[in-house]
Amino acid sequence: MKTRNKIICGDCMKVMKQLPDLSFDVCSFSPPYSNGKFFDINKDFDKGGVFHEYLSEIARVSRVIGINFTQLIGKDGENSLFIEKLILNASDYGVELLDRWIIYKKVGQPARGNRVLNRFEYLLVFLGKGVSHNFSKEEKEKFKLFQTVFEVVSFRSKRNQVVTTTPYYEEIPMQMIGVFGREGSVVFDPFCGTGTTLKIAKLMGYDYFGIEIDDVICDQTIQELV
Repeated sequence: MKTRNKIICGDCMKVMKQLPDLSFDVCSFSPPYSNGKFFDINKDFDKGGVFHEYLSEIARVSRVIGINFTQLIGKDGENSLFIEKLILNASDYGVELLDRWIIYKKVGQPARGNRVLNRFEYLLVFLGKGVSHNFSKEEKEKFKLFQTVFEVVSFRSKRNQVVTTTPYYEEIPMQMIGVFGREGSVVFDPFCGTGTTLKIAKLMGYDYFGIEIDDVICDQTIQELV
């Protein structure tokens, strides 16, 4: 299967099963859970939940994985602990936590319903299955330059024809690719949506590979990236 500069419409689990180990240097994504249509935040992120299966496969095909979580905290504190569960159970997913970055949102999402206004988000950085800490000299130099707390100002939530339920900030894949991208890298987003990660990869001179299960969003993303 071609994995350079390609977007596939379909279930990422089925597609990833066809890919060889460590197909991608950088994987940057936000799980589609905010509307409950794909992952249920109340059960699918627990040990043995559905997300376990997906992340295990993502870890097999990816060298370094950055996972951004949005809309974390409810007014009664619910939904705020699943991210800690993910860290504690990392080895069960086949990943190893490398770092935890903090994202400050200059333009925060509004508080509504049971959700509080939360201007901070996590970007968890994991190593894929079997990946060691033996980074190159060039990569170690890049580590010294980036900050583990960074501000985001861009905001992608709407299109003319398609509305996405989870916004994604361009600075997130830009940070991941800037630190972990290397010559010949392919950047991967298994839930690519409107293609923010892929567009940033292309802008930065890297090849990309994305998967999106919604045919309407997928087709429009393909048209925009051609």
